[in-house]
Amino acid sequence: MKLHTSCYTLERELELLEITLYSSAKIFLPIANSGYDNYISWFEPPDEMQMVILLLPCEHAWQVPAYLHWHGSFNFNSETTCALLKLWDKKYGLELICHYGTMLQIKVDKFPSKWKDAFDLAALQNIIAPDTLGPLGISIRDHAKDLMGNYEWFLHNRP
Repeated sequence: MKLHTSCYTLERELELLEITLYSSAKIFLPIANSGYDNYISWFEPPDEMQMVILLLPCEHAWQVPAYLHWHGSFNFNSETTCALLKLWDKKYGLELICHYGTMLQIKVDKFPSKWKDAFDLAALQNIIAPDTLGPLGISIRDHAKDLMGNYEWFLHNRP
């Protein structure tokens, strides 16, 4: 029995197993949308919650964590968070809609259309924002399926 050193490695091997099993049945994987996609629905603050609009001297949305700390940067740093957001902006046309301190709500112009891209994106999102998937038991594979066809992303990392 092989010992898996990371969730990513295990998920990647399960993905390959699924592809092998389903390809023999002539079924294309992934089947977009896992059926659990309400976990990435945007947070709707209660009416009584006071909100503040903050204008920052940023030309691009990916620069926001350089000025306003996001808790997802706690395990890495704001520079890493900015670099990931910049990468996603280049690939998907990222727009940061809301920053709640522990949550980011993001809109993209395009979503991943290739399974490998979706899987890699889901794995990176799980690393930087593990509370998006972990507490709910959502797998990286299911998250990847949900990212395919979804223009809105929700990332959550709480203390």
